[in-house]
Amino acid sequence: MRLTQKALEGLTSDGRRRDLSVSGMPGLIVRVASAHGRDVRTWRYRYFRDGKAHYVTLGDFPHVSVAAARVLHAQLIEIVRNGGDP
Repeated sequence: MRLTQKALEGLTSDGRRRDLSVSGMPGLIVRVASAHGRDVRTWRYRYFRDGKAHYVTLGDFPHVSVAAARVLHAQLIEIVRNGGDP
């Protein structure tokens, strides 16, 4: 999926939880789920350590904006590249 404000606002859960990968941003995921009668969009970052997938939750959109998600994604990539475990 393309990472734009309009694209995120248009995402719906259809009653089921879905994880969507963001194009051009390895590991960045938007989880769309229904909670308390409304659709919730949550930013997540997936990385691998010792062959296992690990996830970091960045927060819910729009509280964490598209711009903030881009910055957090870049920071997390650097942490993992340098051997860290966010």
